[in-house]
Amino acid sequence: MEAELLYKIDKFKGDFNIVDMLSDLPHDTERRYELFINKIIQLDTVTENNLSKILMDSSADIKIRYAAFFAMCTIYRRNKDYTLYGNLLREHQEAFKDFKSILHLKSMYFVEFADTEDEIREVIDLCKQAIKYGNV
Repeated sequence: MEAELLYKIDKFKGDFNIVDMLSDLPHDTERRYELFINKIIQLDTVTENNLSKILMDSSADIKIRYAAFFAMCTIYRRNKDYTLYGNLLREHQEAFKDFKSILHLKSMYFVEFADTEDEIREVIDLCKQAIKYGNV
């Protein structure tokens, strides 16, 4: 699957179905999941608007919606748009609470705002939980 997915991403850069790509990802606790998401969001045809449509489509498979969510969080983090990142996390954390890699997304967000010793400890605890599931 891994080689096939990389082949699809490289060969069909501008001509592919985003949903097909997002449906063919490794388990969200694997590091490869994040690597593939990173590769997918570099494509010109993958836009925040397209990902948002997938995320908001309640009829779509939850794994595909989560992949769109993960991709959007990654885009916001890279762009240092922490307002959108935080809003997205708050809006969807309940829907995606069963995905272990959400701990990684939360820790990446909260580490930007941890100022007090207690906040830093909370982020460290969150990171430890994320590491436990292998998605950091």
